[in-house]
Amino acid sequence: MNSRADALPGQWSTTVRGSLLGWLPAIALLGPSLILTATDGGLQDYRKAQIVALALLALTVIAGRSLFIPSWQACVLAGTILASGGAALLGWIAADASAFLFSKSVMLVAMFLLVDQLRERSFQELMRSMAPLATLLIAILLLGLLRNWQALGARPDFVGLHPNLGGELLFASLLVISFAAPGWLRLLGYAAGLAALALLQSRAALLGSLIIIIGSEAWRLTQALGWQQAVRLSAGILAAASTMALAALLFLPATANGVSTFFGSQILLLDHPDRGVGTGLAGRVETWRAAWQAFAAAPFIGHGLDQTLMPNGQAIHNGYLALLAAFGLFAIGPFAVLISALTTAWRKDTHRFLVIIACCVVFFFNARSFNLNIFPLILWLACLPWCKPGQVDG
Repeated sequence: MNSRADALPGQWSTTVRGSLLGWLPAIALLGPSLILTATDGGLQDYRKAQIVALALLALTVIAGRSLFIPSWQACVLAGTILASGGAALLGWIAADASAFLFSKSVMLVAMFLLVDQLRERSFQELMRSMAPLATLLIAILLLGLLRNWQALGARPDFVGLHPNLGGELLFASLLVISFAAPGWLRLLGYAAGLAALALLQSRAALLGSLIIIIGSEAWRLTQALGWQQAVRLSAGILAAASTMALAALLFLPATANGVSTFFGSQILLLDHPDRGVGTGLAGRVETWRAAWQAFAAAPFIGHGLDQTLMPNGQAIHNGYLALLAAFGLFAIGPFAVLISALTTAWRKDTHRFLVIIACCVVFFFNARSFNLNIFPLILWLACLPWCKPGQVDG
C-alpha cells in the first residue's frame, strides 16, 4: 500500500499531512450529522454543513495529488441521477424542478465522484478514521434521549425530527464503530448505540445493527481462533445463554414474563395499535403497492428523485421499490452496482460484505433510495471498488 494510504489515522500515522488527509473525509461524512444533532434538528445548518463536506472532500482529493479515472460503479450511480435530472429538464417526466431538488442531485453526483477518488484506501481504513466521530454522535443522541426521559416509551422524536432518522444515524454509526481497532471502543459504542435504538424504538435499524455487530465480532473471532475453535466457543456461549433463559423460565416465571412483555411491547411494538402485528407492517405494505403501481405507470424513466409519494404524502419505506419508482429501468444500474459489490466483497473483504448485507436489510424499510444522509449514503459508498484491507483489524 502506498504512503498516502499508510498515512491514515486508522493506522495511527504521525505525519501531519497524512493525518489531515485521513481525517478530512471522516469529518466530511459524519460532520453534517453531528451538526444536525448539535443544533437540535436545524435543517438549514445541516444543508450548509453538507456543502462544506463536499468542499472538504474536494480538498482531500486535491491535496492527495493523484486523480483516477472514475470507477464504473461511481459513473453508474452518478449517471442514474443525471439521467433522471436530464429527463426532468427535457419535460419527459413531471419531476419537481425546485432548486433544492436540483442542488441535492448535483451534490449526490459530486459525493459519489469525490469519494470514488479515495478508493486506493481500504473501506476499513476510512471507517476506522470515522469511529471516534461516530462514538461522539451516539453519545450525543443517547444523552438527548435521556434528557427527555419523560417521552420514553412513546417513541420520542429525534432532535425534533422523525425518530426513523435517528435510527438511521445510529445504525450508520454502529456500522462505523464495528471497524474500530480498540475492543473497548467497540463495546462502549455497541452498548450506547443499542440502548439509544431501543429507546427510539427503531426496529429496522435495531435489526441491521444486530446483524453487523454479531457478524463482525464473529468474523473477528474466527480470524483470531480459527473456524473450529470459534464454533466451539460460540456453541458454548449459546448453550450457557439458553440454560440461563430456561432457568429463568422455570424459577423466575414472573421476571421472565415481564422481560418478554417489555421487549415485545416496548421494543418490537408487537401489540401497538398503529405499528404492531396486523397493521400491514405499520402501513408499509400500502406504500409498497403504491410504489409498484408508480413503476408500472412509468417503467422506462420513472418519476424522478424523491418524487414518488403516497397520496397522503407518506414515503415509500422500501429503498428497492423507491429506486424503481424514481428511476424506472435506469434503476438497473444501481442494482448492478449493489450485486457487483456483494460478490466482490464476499471474495475479498468479509467485513465490508457484512456492512452491505446489514445495509440491504435496513434499506428494505428505508424511505429513500439516494440521499446525503449518512444512511443510505453509506450503503452506496460501500459499493465503490475499495482496495482490499492490508491487515485484519483486531
